[in-house]
Amino acid sequence: MIIDGHVHIDTNPPFTRPENIVKELSKHNIDKAVVMPTSLSLNNEWVSDQIKKFKTHFIAGFALINPWFGNEAVKELEKAIKCWGLNALKLTPYNHGYAPNKKIVDPLMEKASKLKIPVEIHSGHAPYSTPWQIAECAELYSDVTVIMAHMGGETYVDDAIKLAKKIDNIILDISVQPYIVKIKEAVDVIGAERVIYGSGAPYVHHILPLMNVKLAGFTKEQENLILAQNIMRILNIKIENQY
Repeated sequence: MIIDGHVHIDTNPPFTRPENIVKELSKHNIDKAVVMPTSLSLNNEWVSDQIKKFKTHFIAGFALINPWFGNEAVKELEKAIKCWGLNALKLTPYNHGYAPNKKIVDPLMEKASKLKIPVEIHSGHAPYSTPWQIAECAELYSDVTVIMAHMGGETYVDDAIKLAKKIDNIILDISVQPYIVKIKEAVDVIGAERVIYGSGAPYVHHILPLMNVKLAGFTKEQENLILAQNIMRILNIKIENQY
């Protein structure tokens, strides 16, 4: 089983459309994908509809929420989880103009804690979205699983690994992460149970991070954790639902 844990869908441009994503997944023998809106869209209900429509390939979804909308953002998150069946919260501080260690995110993080859902936060860009800002958020909400998307990117990957070693509710997502040696280091430092495969597709093709995992020299058990089992555990996806 291979699950791409970080896939963006939208209605435009064409390469983000769900039907085109599904074609690429099938073409490259990737069984399932966890989908979310692009940073240009906040249409979480539409994402939920696409998961139902393409249920053979789309296994779960993240609700992308902008905390600047205040109470409406919190209501949107609750609706996304309880009514639309999405599985987690996605934050993109770099795109929406806030830092994840500031009070603006507290209402959403508190709601995520109450809903018992994980939170994925984009990383890799200053002045927002740095690993240490995400780490402060993760420390404050130690009961919330915090997925650090892109494991710090190219610039902050070492910081991401060091901070994940220190803070055990941080999971590292390898999407858009180009360095095989750093993916291997992350597994060596924090364990394969806390590293997940994602691509960032369609902006990065599904196959590139997948090949990084395949070429890193992991054991079959480690590969299985990274490529499917971890994201299934984190999002509480049952194995029987895959067939």
